[in-house]
Amino acid sequence: MHRATVVIIHDPITDRIVLGRKKRGPFGAKLMPPGGKIEHGQSAHECAVLETKDETGLIVDMRHLEQVGFFASSLSGEPQFAVDVFRTSAFTGELLPETIEMYPAWYESTRLPFDEMLPSDRLWLPDAIKGISFVGSFEFGSDYSDLTNLHIKRSTKRPSFP
Repeated sequence: MHRATVVIIHDPITDRIVLGRKKRGPFGAKLMPPGGKIEHGQSAHECAVLETKDETGLIVDMRHLEQVGFFASSLSGEPQFAVDVFRTSAFTGELLPETIEMYPAWYESTRLPFDEMLPSDRLWLPDAIKGISFVGSFEFGSDYSDLTNLHIKRSTKRPSFP
């Protein structure tokens, strides 16, 4: 199982978040928040900062990353990812139109294009944008387009994350 991060970058003035269309890999052509695999010796916070800069051009400070969730995912019964979900409204820099990994852009948080995202995203992303914490597990079928099983627990109080 790979450890990974996802970062929700929220602009509270415009109520938009950053999503990027992935260029390659198992999520190719899907829209998703920036993030990536945690490398050996790297903390989840360090990964979140580096992946955000690499995938969007935006700079976030790990002191302003709030962990709002954790989920595990599996594909056809095989564990795939254990993901720490962070959010922040503190960022600097300009959003790049294209990076090696994705095409990032701003999206209205109340009108997210869920049909272009993973089916699990509609279950946790709207609440996570608002700071509602969650812990979940998602099982996908033979690819990431079918969600075959799920469990999610939400909390307005900060739970302890694995």
